[in-house]
Amino acid sequence: AVACASLEVFATENCLEKVALINRKFRERLPKMTDLECVSEVRIVGAVGIIELNNGDGYLVNVGQVLLKEFLQRNILLRPLGNILYFMPPYISEEKELDWVFDEIENVLTNLSKNAQTSGN
Repeated sequence: AVACASLEVFATENCLEKVALINRKFRERLPKMTDLECVSEVRIVGAVGIIELNNGDGYLVNVGQVLLKEFLQRNILLRPLGNILYFMPPYISEEKELDWVFDEIENVLTNLSKNAQTSGN
């Protein structure tokens, strides 16, 4: 019953169109983030955006906790795991909401890059 209800939502709510919008926004906005000092790579898998930060410590680094705190202060729930930041917006997200979150991600990562430069990292 749950599976049938999920398929009904996909059919009536144009979910695939919304996934396509999210994917388009990822392709438009994520590659630009590699210009930031702290970003080493970005990846896109459907409606999931991945930002890998420059940090040799990988998964065990504590920058994820710093990012989580910064994003929560902005009322954004993202999934940082070590030096990897996952962005998985809900399919109901509107384009202006996606742009706002991307702007906030850029602000946080720009500040992270500036802080790394001033601390000598």
